[in-house]
Amino acid sequence: MTVLVMASVFIVFDTLLQRRYFSILPISLPLLLIALISRQKLSYLSEPLYPWDFIFADQVYKLLPELVNEKSYLAFSGLAIGLILAALTLWIISVLYKKQQSKSPGRPVVISSLLTLLAIIFCANTTIGQRWVQEVLKIQAMPWVQVENYRQNGFLLAFAMNLESALIAHPKMPVETALANNHALFVEQDEELTTDKGQQPDIIIIMSEAFWDPTRLPSVHSTPDPMPTIRALSSGDIFSPSQGGNTANVEFELLTGFSNAFLPSGSVPYQQYIHGNIPSIIWTLKSHGYKTIAIHPYYKNFWNRENVYKYLGFEHFMGLEDMPGLENRGPFVSDSALMTKLYETLETTNQPTAMFVVTMQNHGPYEKNRYNQPVITTGIEKEIKEYDAVQTYSQGIYDSNNALTSLMGKLSLRARPSLLIFFGDHTPYLGPNLAAYRESGLIKSSTSDPLTISEYAHLRKTPLVVWSSITGAKGPQTSSVLSPSMLPSLITKELGIQHPFYSGVLRKISEELPVVDRRTLLNKNGQWVENWRGHENRSLLEYHSIQYDMMFGTQKSQHDFFRDLPDKK
Repeated sequence: MTVLVMASVFIVFDTLLQRRYFSILPISLPLLLIALISRQKLSYLSEPLYPWDFIFADQVYKLLPELVNEKSYLAFSGLAIGLILAALTLWIISVLYKKQQSKSPGRPVVISSLLTLLAIIFCANTTIGQRWVQEVLKIQAMPWVQVENYRQNGFLLAFAMNLESALIAHPKMPVETALANNHALFVEQDEELTTDKGQQPDIIIIMSEAFWDPTRLPSVHSTPDPMPTIRALSSGDIFSPSQGGNTANVEFELLTGFSNAFLPSGSVPYQQYIHGNIPSIIWTLKSHGYKTIAIHPYYKNFWNRENVYKYLGFEHFMGLEDMPGLENRGPFVSDSALMTKLYETLETTNQPTAMFVVTMQNHGPYEKNRYNQPVITTGIEKEIKEYDAVQTYSQGIYDSNNALTSLMGKLSLRARPSLLIFFGDHTPYLGPNLAAYRESGLIKSSTSDPLTISEYAHLRKTPLVVWSSITGAKGPQTSSVLSPSMLPSLITKELGIQHPFYSGVLRKISEELPVVDRRTLLNKNGQWVENWRGHENRSLLEYHSIQYDMMFGTQKSQHDFFRDLPDKK
């Protein structure tokens, strides 16, 4: 199918340019470049290139200095070769165009090509055509498993089909039905007692960049234990919506309580969908008297945070530009310096504070000799090509554990109690095609086969700690594994806050389905449920309906579910 489509495109362009076979070069080379970029993205993030990735080019550009510093010789060599090839290609195209005489493809060839393109348009836009493509040609878009989508359909076809999948899927349940089903929750909020619940604790949420337990690699042993405090205080795992990157999508789930499972694969809400005030646990805490602060030791416009954080209810956002002089550990601000800054910021106010902190130290790549005088020694039972990356990464985890331990010690001495939630945003990138995960034996599937559900879960689970300065570790939650979107329900439960969505609808979901992911659900019996679309229970339909209404609909549910949310600006 891809060959037929491309041949038809070449012929049509040759006809327009009056040059036979000429269009192959200028059209093929950009497509080959895009395919190469997709291959690189797949090796780094285990995801192919999506149509909407092109809006993130500025993010790559801003992060490029750090990446270049790690492998400068490769970066400059690649740039030089790329410029030479680009100049050579333009020269060849120019020469060929001038030398070729005006001669278009024969009329029958042109007509057949146009008919082919018209047939493709028909198949893409009619029910009969779509059914024929799916049943006869066995071509079907699989946006929920994009790696398999690209593997089965080919890059060009999958990329083209993703243009349509970028459209937001409508919920099956009308929002009016979701509101009627949950009417009792509104009454509970109206009747909530305003009795004094004691001193309000500070809420500290630390989303640690790429924080994971390297000892989960079966043939890897670290001495000493790189994360003894976090292991001892474990409250289970977070089931991240991403692997190896896309931190902003994890933030989105954590702060809003909404799920990426209802959004197109590869999309980033911070960039694409949030253009005004949106429901968040931050607005809820703010309505209960909390001062709301976000801290991230990197540039404020990265992932569009500078704009989005205002829409999420943060009164103050401190980025790298606002915190000069913080000590680096490797190429990024150290977790130790960041935890010190966090504590100093808490000490500046007597008001109960909700603070969201995104760390940076453990951002990849994990090059050899990144850290001076490493404490961690990594032993391996069999050869791992990415040994240096694992060694460097393990040292970073050790540093993060120590920084958190020090912070907890300080929080324990404060007059105001603290509730601290710490978790990793996603598992780290440890070599192309999940190299370290495969070489160590954690992932046994070959690069040409889809991951099993068990392997997929291994790559999505990161450590979670829920800790109180008064009562200590909270232990495992409703489930030993939670989606980040379920954490707002946990927060309202710990604080005793009644909220129709976060302590109502979302808590009900977290008890029935603690993990809601594009590929899989986890039910209350600990069973993974794949291929769940089309088989959603009522709670999941309500969840989708409310999220869609508040993000893309008419916000009919705002008055009943999100009274703490200011109108969109």
